[in-house]
Amino acid sequence: MGFTDGDVRRTMLAKQIAGVIRTQDQHETAEDLLRRFDQPAIFTPDDGEPPASADDTTNETPAI
Repeated sequence: MGFTDGDVRRTMLAKQIAGVIRTQDQHETAEDLLRRFDQPAIFTPDDGEPPASADDTTNETPAI
């Protein structure tokens, strides 16, 4: 179908197909499909900076 990684249509289609597969008592196959095509998102900072902590300081150890 030509969906690229990260395309939400790919995830939605995988979930729909997995649902149909489950109705045929093929739960393991449905889970394999979801693991392959509905992978969790990985979030990284946009500007290349390390992520800030809750108090808006960097997570770096100060030089002594």
